[in-house]
Amino acid sequence: MDTTVSVIVPAYNVEDYLPRCLDSLLAQTFRNFELILVDDGSSDTTGAICDRYRETDARVRVLHQANAGVSAARNRALEIASGAFITFVDADDTTNPTYLERLYTGMQDTGADIASVNWLDTNGRNAYDAALAGTDGVRLYTQDELSTLSLLGSCCGRMFRRASLVQLFFDEDLFYGEDTLFSVCNFYGSKGMRLLVLGACLYRYTRARPGTATSQPFNERRLSQMKAYHRIREIVKEHPAMLESVTSMQVFAFWNLYRMLLRSGREREFPAEAKELRRTLQESRQYLLGGQGLRQRIMFRLYLTCGRLATWIDSRR
Repeated sequence: MDTTVSVIVPAYNVEDYLPRCLDSLLAQTFRNFELILVDDGSSDTTGAICDRYRETDARVRVLHQANAGVSAARNRALEIASGAFITFVDADDTTNPTYLERLYTGMQDTGADIASVNWLDTNGRNAYDAALAGTDGVRLYTQDELSTLSLLGSCCGRMFRRASLVQLFFDEDLFYGEDTLFSVCNFYGSKGMRLLVLGACLYRYTRARPGTATSQPFNERRLSQMKAYHRIREIVKEHPAMLESVTSMQVFAFWNLYRMLLRSGREREFPAEAKELRRTLQESRQYLLGGQGLRQRIMFRLYLTCGRLATWIDSRR
């Protein structure tokens, strides 16, 4: 029997999390899948754990590579993936036993090109479609109906129909925002694409564990998020409702990035980027300041006009 679904799991130094992730995937009620594990040059026992699972289940395939980042790891798995449907799972996350079955069945029943489940994080918060979250409801979105970028955020927690993808690989020059760009590019890359959202919370996300990209302090790679948002805006510019959502999320992302840059004391190393961040925040400040009190408004102004004073005040809080 041909493989129906390819499950791709990049793994880097996740020895404390990987076994529970793999156990949850191998316990799926849907059985016709391959599980591709990519050890991205781990310095702990992650690689050995991958090999051990390969020995116990014929569906597991393992690749080892020198550390090159999550995009390169996913791309290497995509090169050998044989499934007509593809889903990505982070190595520190877990899935409900019906995760694959319900995504696959939903896509078959509706003809959707991409399908997403709702997810829970380690704080019990859910995301994607709040109106459906925790229910058995489903909703099918066309390109013109979709108006929330979070529905196309992480590539995890969703399934892609391989034949519908216009961009099969991730941009390896991006270290932040690469997964959102992948989803957006494929949903808007050709006309008539449809996204199915399942209300059920079938994916559990581990929020900001030590060592993840999102938990790290400022480094130069974080600036690649700016490039990702530039490309996302270009892709969705013909869809006004989505462009509004992209602008809102971009402003919050740039606000966090700008504060991190100032707190690192390295803004003089990246003058062009710092200038662009300030300009974007100034032009779109209504997204940040709506409903905020006087103190928040004063701090925002300080960050744009006297960044070092603002970071000092924040550090004293």
